[in-house]
Amino acid sequence: MLLAGFVVHRQAGRIGSRAVSYLVSQWNGELVARMDSQDLMDFTTDRPESRFVGDNRTIKWPDTLVYLARPEGANHDFFLLVGVEPHLLWKGFVQDLSAYADAAGVKTLVSIRGFPATVPHTRPTPVQVTASDAELSARFGHQAQRSAYEGPIDILGVLAAVGQEKGWQTADLNVLQPSYYPRMRNAAATLAVVSLLDKAFGTSTAIESLEIAAGQQLATLEENAPSGDEFQSTLRELERLYDEARDKSEFLGTATGSELPSGTEAVDAIERLLRGQGGTDPEPGE
Repeated sequence: MLLAGFVVHRQAGRIGSRAVSYLVSQWNGELVARMDSQDLMDFTTDRPESRFVGDNRTIKWPDTLVYLARPEGANHDFFLLVGVEPHLLWKGFVQDLSAYADAAGVKTLVSIRGFPATVPHTRPTPVQVTASDAELSARFGHQAQRSAYEGPIDILGVLAAVGQEKGWQTADLNVLQPSYYPRMRNAAATLAVVSLLDKAFGTSTAIESLEIAAGQQLATLEENAPSGDEFQSTLRELERLYDEARDKSEFLGTATGSELPSGTEAVDAIERLLRGQGGTDPEPGE
């Protein structure tokens, strides 16, 4: 099985890669493959990073990394893929990656993404799930269904299409982050993904650090929230829309983008109020 998350340039675009990176650390993943970024990236857009290892400076390149792990509770191995969405040569990249995974025995791909949405930070992070077939869908619950989306797709969508041609099962986990979320890691989003994967595949992943971080981040958001009735009223409106969508089972798989709870005006109001309190604009990919 292959679990994959790429950094992409949009708000909430790091959620997938951070969730998979957390699994690498908790499942003691062993690096087994590296796809060099030299011909795939525009380094003026995604620059390499300078790091120190002891007293020595090293360069961290935006390569695609594949790890192998067998977590507690699992009866098979997992390949864990983390990378930055390439700028160039997508066809060759996906052909090489899918050929490597197929030769290693991969028959299932789970893609993990994050999207901004009209959901409140005061509710559990929702995850939409779509799957290629009923067997895989059943692992995530009866709500998961096959995607009917047509249109532009990201690198994971291309990988899934090629994988299906090879006979793979595929599933998409789309994590919905509040569109007004400030520029910081979203531990609640990672917690939602990890908990869902544990439930689907019988793994047992330590989540205590995520729970602590999510609580601290929630407290930070509450501390920085504007005082007064305007903020509270707009937040309550988002909560009402969220609860209605949850009651209609529009999370965990059945909602399309157009069916998400409509709360644009409430989100705009919260963003304006938070910025007025010194909040920061979310960074693309944050």
